[in-house]
Amino acid sequence: MLECDFLIIGSGGGGLFSALHLAPYGKTIILSKKDPNETATSYAQGGIAAVLSKDDSYKSHIEDTLKLGCGICREDVVRVIVESGPEIIRDLENLGVIFDRDEDGYHLSIEGGHSNRRVAHIRDQTGRVFQDVLYHNAVNTDAKIITNALAVDLIVDEEEGQRTCYGAVVLTPDGTIEDIRAKITILATGGAGKVYLVTSNPDISTGDGLAMAYRAGAKIINMEFVQFHPTCLYLPGARPAHERTFLITEAARGEGAILTTIDGDRFMPAYDHLAELAPRDVVSKAIYDVLSKTGDDYVLLDMRPIRGVSLKRRFPYIYENCLKWGYDITMEPIPVIPAAHYICGGVETNLNGRTSIERLYAVGEVAYTGMHGANRLASNSLLETFVMAKRASQDAIKLSKKVKNSNKTRVHIPTSKIPTQEKIVISHEWNSIRRVMTSYASMMRSDHRLNLADKYLALIGDILKVDYKKYAPSLDLVETFNLHHVACLIVKSALMRKESRGLHYNVDYPQQDDENFRKETVITSYEEE
Repeated sequence: MLECDFLIIGSGGGGLFSALHLAPYGKTIILSKKDPNETATSYAQGGIAAVLSKDDSYKSHIEDTLKLGCGICREDVVRVIVESGPEIIRDLENLGVIFDRDEDGYHLSIEGGHSNRRVAHIRDQTGRVFQDVLYHNAVNTDAKIITNALAVDLIVDEEEGQRTCYGAVVLTPDGTIEDIRAKITILATGGAGKVYLVTSNPDISTGDGLAMAYRAGAKIINMEFVQFHPTCLYLPGARPAHERTFLITEAARGEGAILTTIDGDRFMPAYDHLAELAPRDVVSKAIYDVLSKTGDDYVLLDMRPIRGVSLKRRFPYIYENCLKWGYDITMEPIPVIPAAHYICGGVETNLNGRTSIERLYAVGEVAYTGMHGANRLASNSLLETFVMAKRASQDAIKLSKKVKNSNKTRVHIPTSKIPTQEKIVISHEWNSIRRVMTSYASMMRSDHRLNLADKYLALIGDILKVDYKKYAPSLDLVETFNLHHVACLIVKSALMRKESRGLHYNVDYPQQDDENFRKETVITSYEEE
């Protein structure tokens, strides 16, 4: 058994930024279930939204965020996070991040839903640079990074109706189960894009933190709101189905790229007055509609109309990766499709990152702060992640001085030592979950499809429960178990919302219903599926 003051589960932007604040104040352990730099942060191409121009204002950024959130953002949260933007930019610069600049200062991009240029970036590799800089700083602290270590469940005890977290049960690199006891536990596990067949997310995005918090009894909010990025490179058969789809940053459309059919007809002006700069859900639904009418497998993104910048210099990552697949963005349009990108719901937290479970915090995509509401404004995710990681860390430092470690144990710690004999079953259930979600609970939903998804997921759950109890935990088994819980949360939340709002569109309820559903969807207790 290990003991520490601060246990951080996840090594992306939220986890590492938290660790940099916490390490000077106590023993800090960071868990990474695979390579510590294979994170969703690493793949964030576009940048970080912040008010950095004299032509912009907090008021404008707040209004853009609230508008896209479709009436269910928490306005106090939006205000605090937006107004913290410049401070976070300075913090990142102090750590060694060098943002792109021009003669006016920061070179700022504009993306869908923004009314001003306010996205600070490092070419089209912002997330990669953030990850590298944060990791370099973290390894030079006293924080201990444990790689290939998977948190299986949270250690939670309940007294007088209040649940408290005392750390986590961990599958160690050598395959054994070990407790890590902590005064404070921070979930920074990212999202769950792998719940769908086509996703921009890395393979690690299996909703581990969401599922663990749900099983521990934390309050879960707004899981029906799943954002699909409109432009991911279409690669039929080029990769195994389980691999990530390559994202083409929204900044390309901000600089002037256009969307056309295979025949070359531009279509976005017919769907929204903002055309290619419409919010992501509008563009994704437009692409879905076009493909439904044409029967094609993809639309085209043409970056050649971009003027005033060298495509190779402004978008080197996109240029090089597209070239690998035989596409030269300077000479031809590229095939794109929407892909699951970001979970706007998550584990509820307050403005200090505290969840409904004592001593458990959540930051980043795993958390629901109220910032995004029913739809996320582009590049607000990294802003929220860093603001909340800093606020959570500052609060956790204070709390850690008042609490002690405990040997209290959670009842349902996995104890089987029998290795999995039926890997083909786990693989089948993994793929089945993703196919069910893609077919029945994707961008366009209906009660019939959602009820079918619910029934199929119940059958899959029966099989998984048997395997989970029978066999020793393994990475594949635990990830599939977690992915199933996330899928169930999305479907249950979607069935509860009898309207269409933001990212949730139900053909049976095509209108927004403010009278009955201008509110958050809340799941408060874990029920075994």
